[in-house]
Amino acid sequence: MKRRRSRKIDIAIDLTSLLDVIFILLLVLMISHNNDYNARIEANQKIVDEAELTIDVYNDIIDTLDNIGNSVYTISLTARFDENQIHNRTIAILCPNENLKEIEMIGANVDNPISELTNYLESYIEKYSDIPVILSLNPDEDKILYRDHLALKKVVDELSGKYENVFVKRVNANNIDEVSE
Repeated sequence: MKRRRSRKIDIAIDLTSLLDVIFILLLVLMISHNNDYNARIEANQKIVDEAELTIDVYNDIIDTLDNIGNSVYTISLTARFDENQIHNRTIAILCPNENLKEIEMIGANVDNPISELTNYLESYIEKYSDIPVILSLNPDEDKILYRDHLALKKVVDELSGKYENVFVKRVNANNIDEVSE
């Protein structure tokens, strides 16, 4: 059998239109990517703006607290003990514009340390008689002996009754802070 000779047909594909389509697709992709990029920039800018507003609010709160700190003083009282040496206890007093004061209580006789505490607090309250003073007892009752808690509570109550500018911060049964006269 004789084979037929196939005639070679030269097929010429015009790539000009294909290049036009490729450039159009490339242009569309670049524009859509640019729009996505701009949308992400706008979203991030909104987050930055919200964060700056939040920072401004917090700065205002800090300024307000600084101003309140100059017009109200809080004195924190805590009584600690070591479980191994329950007879040796310490009352810590933290007052604004003062260093931490610690008063040692040894044994069952607490009259002298309580008297020293009362005198220290009275001198501080009288020194700042034109500013409200809040006395705050340690709310963590696991770290204070009951008798020491009662002694501190008695001192705080006496001072709040004696001075008009003294208020007491207490924690109620629901663990909510309350300030009373």
